[in-house]
Amino acid sequence: MKYHIIIIGIIGLFSCKENSKSSEKVSNDSASKKEQAETKQDNSFLISCDGVGKLNFTMNYNDVEKTFGKEKLKTDTVLAGTPMMDDEKSTEDRIGTEIHTSEGKLYITWQAGKQAKTIEKISILKNSKYHFENGIKVGSSLKDLIQANNNQVFEFYGFGWEYGGLIINETSQGSFFKQYPCFVGSLAPQSETYDKVQAFMGDSKFKSNAKNLPLEEIILQQITIINSQLK
Repeated sequence: MKYHIIIIGIIGLFSCKENSKSSEKVSNDSASKKEQAETKQDNSFLISCDGVGKLNFTMNYNDVEKTFGKEKLKTDTVLAGTPMMDDEKSTEDRIGTEIHTSEGKLYITWQAGKQAKTIEKISILKNSKYHFENGIKVGSSLKDLIQANNNQVFEFYGFGWEYGGLIINETSQGSFFKQYPCFVGSLAPQSETYDKVQAFMGDSKFKSNAKNLPLEEIILQQITIINSQLK
């Protein structure tokens, strides 16, 4: 009888271990599936040269309406002859569409014309969850952008005028700009930082490695991606 009790005890011990391994495997599998699901879900937040989240450069207006819903769109037309920000007048009708999504606001600029047929560029507005694969997003610091660019130097215009903070793509080098040639970005000092950027005001060009530049207090204020098929 003692031997039977010992054998039953051993079998029970192995059974517990196997159940523990099985439970651990199920737990790991569940965690892996959850991680994969989160990664897949996260794609709806990604900015790339193909588009932003669910919004793709291949879409026409009807596609955008079907994807996001008519109630989420606000479309306006700037008629030819209307004065623009730089005091020049628009020579053609320009249509723009703002999209309200759960991830944040997007703004589409359609190719010039009387109808919204082809997306020319997409802008990501502030307070957005959209981000590039490397984590760069609206609100990222200049320090973050420099690190994402493998610490290679790029230029931007000084602050305090209509093109203030605009990153100069023509002279930009580094891994970030090579990976995202569609990227156009604008920098801005945080409101409480203006006293620290007096040496970086005006329409001069400045380098990202300039001395005394407060890297953590200057942020990426706006991101726009350009439809490369229209270049």
